[in-house]
Amino acid sequence: MREFTWTRSNVARRQLAHKNPAAGDFRMFGGYVTMACMWARMAAGAVNKLDWGDAEAAEFYQATLATAVFHNGRLLSGTQAHATCTLGPTRTPMQLAPEPFSSMD
Repeated sequence: MREFTWTRSNVARRQLAHKNPAAGDFRMFGGYVTMACMWARMAAGAVNKLDWGDAEAAEFYQATLATAVFHNGRLLSGTQAHATCTLGPTRTPMQLAPEPFSSMD
């Protein structure tokens, strides 16, 4: 059943991408924003634990903060490109009339 569900969602994803070329960029944008929210929550928890003086796992929480800073500083910067592509025109070369191409010698 799991394989069927994955295959069905994969086919639906491909069909959506063919109908709207911006679908892939929208999906990537959503993924980046979701991960940013999750890393922000994890960073807030790490700061809370460090403030309470949990010395036993301090290295882990420091690594969590460093990873959150990396994700939100480096990887999240790509969301602007995905947002621009999502909101931009979705006209593709396949929507052009074939006549200009047939007159080429």
